[in-house]
Amino acid sequence: MDAQPLGEHRVHAQQRARELERALAACGGSELAHELGYTELLLTRLDRAERHLALAEGGYSTLWSTQLALARRDFDGARAWLERGRAACASLPGDELCSLVAPELSLQLALLERRAGPECSELGQAYLDIRPSVSLLCQLDAAWARRPRAQVEGVGAAPLRIDVASARWLSEATIGDRRVDVAVDPTRIFSVGSDQLARALGVELSPTQPLALVTIEALELGQLRLRELPVVLQHGEPGPLGPGPALELGVDVLAEFGRIDYHFADGQLEVGSALAVSGGEVELRLLPEDVHTLLPLARLEVDGQPMWIELVSPGAGELRVDLFEYAYVVEEQPPGPRVSLAGVAVRTTTEVSQPPRPHWSQGELGVELLTNSELSLDLDGAHAWLELDGRRSGAGSASPAAELGAPR
Repeated sequence: MDAQPLGEHRVHAQQRARELERALAACGGSELAHELGYTELLLTRLDRAERHLALAEGGYSTLWSTQLALARRDFDGARAWLERGRAACASLPGDELCSLVAPELSLQLALLERRAGPECSELGQAYLDIRPSVSLLCQLDAAWARRPRAQVEGVGAAPLRIDVASARWLSEATIGDRRVDVAVDPTRIFSVGSDQLARALGVELSPTQPLALVTIEALELGQLRLRELPVVLQHGEPGPLGPGPALELGVDVLAEFGRIDYHFADGQLEVGSALAVSGGEVELRLLPEDVHTLLPLARLEVDGQPMWIELVSPGAGELRVDLFEYAYVVEEQPPGPRVSLAGVAVRTTTEVSQPPRPHWSQGELGVELLTNSELSLDLDGAHAWLELDGRRSGAGSASPAAELGAPR
């Protein structure tokens, strides 16, 4: 696989999905439905994955359905699917993959629900050696279970900017008498601090002592204050998109803010605003990539057809869409130099890409467009509102709030 040209793996997955779809239509069958559902999940075609997995039987299909439920932050649904998956895996003794995927998803659910339990011990040391990211919190198991819940005080604004190189959404915070850059985008399940923050807090990290769990007593973020903030300090932690900020706030903390308004054009993050949101309402999903990283996706219309577009990406220009995904969804190839994004005309670039992660988005919102836009998120309710470059988005595509996050 390493010798394949960049993106070839994704193209093969798309071609395989088309073949499976034809075979399923002709022959039916649970195994075909499962394989097609899993392939669609990898391609981030979440609605299609959900539909096909519902027709499949067995442990694997329920485990992938668990991941879809986690993406919707439907914890009750994830728990129900996970229990079904555990029961199905129990009937497959000796199936190593099934026995490993179930506890990893159980750990993801435990972290998102802000608890820890026996999940780490179930994974087994051999698997932890293979997947260091899974062992991150397992090494802190008992302390993480007892960690305090961050307290959010005040409403108001904080500075906001986008780092062009990494595409991270950054603010500036004060911890004691030190100023540090803080990532405020919804890409971390829990808060993670770098070596830089560890040094500022007087904590020594090294290859032999790579992790530490600390509680920051007070952090000021503009007019906002966080108290008793639990942070995992990780040696050599650069962030998923390269060298990054000293601290990355987890979604468990950001969700405590309620609605968050990102005024990129004005350089402000606002919490507690009573103003009505002007942008079009769209569906938001946070797809777990591993036990501590999330992929934020918004369901936006591209040339009249819904596609899952990644919000935090170093994409150049205004919009980048995958060429094969566009042809698959819009049924037209290739797109022109300008396309309609949520009812707004934007410049687009196309390419066939395979990002270095287990899931692929269908497109990426470019930094150039996002920098001049406004975005509001309700992380618990899976709502998003987007106003692109001062032009109202979502025309004709708004979804009733009651339907957001519901299975499709």
